[in-house]
Amino acid sequence: MGERTQDRRVRKTRKLLRQSLFQLMEHKRVQDITVREITELSDLNRGTFYIHYKDVFDMMEQIEQELVEDFNRVFENFTPNIEHNDPLPLFIELFRYLQENADVGRVLLGPHGDMAFINRLKTFVRERCLTAWKQLFSPAGERNFDYFYAFIASGFVGLIDLWYQRDMPEDPETMARTAVKMITGCMHALT
Repeated sequence: MGERTQDRRVRKTRKLLRQSLFQLMEHKRVQDITVREITELSDLNRGTFYIHYKDVFDMMEQIEQELVEDFNRVFENFTPNIEHNDPLPLFIELFRYLQENADVGRVLLGPHGDMAFINRLKTFVRERCLTAWKQLFSPAGERNFDYFYAFIASGFVGLIDLWYQRDMPEDPETMARTAVKMITGCMHALT
């Protein structure tokens, strides 16, 4: 069997397991979900599950790690330019990614989602933006950066959540422009 065929099978199996987990998480917390429920829903046997994951928590942890790596790739492709100060290309890429991965996003932001993971992503984004944003603020604004970031991060999560709840009627570019307008409007309070 060729490596490509095997990779395709692995991806397909993991996708089925992932979809089943997310479907269950719409109604239950991850700690209340069993391997048996996931495998029955995905029509796979438990042995297949254990080839890929140790348990449900390992599965969730691997999914979250993949998301962090994906976010990192999006940010690596964006170099902040203080002179031009145009975050729009980054936000367009973020919203495209969020649209392509709406299944996981809806679940993580939903009532049974993982707030610890959301906070981990907020910290990741903060660290990636901290240097560039601090260069934009006056010394007085720099002292208030933590307040600014807490406000923006929570607002951004709320914006994404509402977009998901409405079944993403706006395209990623429209959402990116909306987010950038809101963020730059808030930045004026610190400059």
